[in-house]
Amino acid sequence: MAALQSLLELREVHKSFPGVQALRPLSFAVERGEVLGLVGENGAGKSTLIKVLSGVYAPDGGEVLLEGRPVRLSTPHDALEAGVATIHQELSSCGHLSVAENLLLGERWPRLPWGAVDWRRLHAEAALRLMRFELAIPTRLAMSALSAAEKQEVAMARALSQRSRLLILDEP
Repeated sequence: MAALQSLLELREVHKSFPGVQALRPLSFAVERGEVLGLVGENGAGKSTLIKVLSGVYAPDGGEVLLEGRPVRLSTPHDALEAGVATIHQELSSCGHLSVAENLLLGERWPRLPWGAVDWRRLHAEAALRLMRFELAIPTRLAMSALSAAEKQEVAMARALSQRSRLLILDEP
């Protein structure tokens, strides 16, 4: 019987910027269902590691494996496609758009027969996703009207409803 692969494995991953080694060669594994916390001083490389795993930075070397397969997370879109969702400390949402629009941003929105957005179905889908996580946030509210905690909750609901296999939280 074959051994189960780790959900995520890093092998000697490193990253430098001009004059600064931001991430020394690092190896570790994260198993399915495991919660891992990274702690360290400012400048220890925590944010750099998060940005490597979320496709913001490409590592200078080493190998990233998801479920035993090498992956190249060259962009945030690559990371999302691979099942890696990141909720950054500084949230990036479209404040002028509704909660529903932010929650389903980047997805195919429901359409009416003539091609217009079916707003009723869009808000119903968003409400259903929020309800799954026991969040009572009105979907028609602008994101800018939410508290910082509510914005984080919407971001987490979005990541989890996209069936992410690995959720990275940067100081939630």
